Amino acid sequence: MNRKTILNILRKTTFLIEMVLTLLLAVGVVFSIKDLIWYFPTIWNTPSVASYALLKDFLGHVLLLVVGVELMLMLINHSMVAILELVLFVIARKMLIYADSMLDLLLGTASILIIFIMFKYFMPKVTVAAEREEYEYDADTPLEQIKNETGYPVSSGQGRTIKEALEKLAEDKRICIVEGSTVYSGELEITVTEMVDEQISKVLIAKKNLR
Repeated sequence: MNRKTILNILRKTTFLIEMVLTLLLAVGVVFSIKDLIWYFPTIWNTPSVASYALLKDFLGHVLLLVVGVELMLMLINHSMVAILELVLFVIARKMLIYADSMLDLLLGTASILIIFIMFKYFMPKVTVAAEREEYEYDADTPLEQIKNETGYPVSSGQGRTIKEALEKLAEDKRICIVEGSTVYSGELEITVTEMVDEQISKVLIAKKNLR
């Protein structure tokens, strides 16, 4: 058994384990929703002063379920966006429920600021519109980087960069590459958004029905 075969087996095994864990998380989240319902009559029958702590527990429970859902999305998508969103919700829960001092609030705010800076300057440009998510990349961006950041399965057999993949797909489909051209690869749409000296400079990658 060669190294490539062993790696393929390990990848498939890891994927299977992650899907099982995702399923168990989904079951746990669904079962936990019923616990939220029991908060309402208790809050209704509790005096206003005492209900503050109860409402705080309720919000903590809700945010914990949200963290569980985001963790599921991270296991499924394997994208940097999903990881940062998960971290953002964890920080928000910490600040809202467990922050007891101004220092806690300052550290939480600084952490959220760092995440937003990462979204703005270190992540691909993202546009979300009704069941569609779009990512804009430079043409020389490696396919492996795109897959790691978005979870999009752009085939590495088409080339090393998104430009090479687009040119190969266009050649196979006999499509002339000009600014605004769109090439389809499975569920993906790859559109040329900018050309410089008749060379592809920027592309937009989209996939419908992400979530």
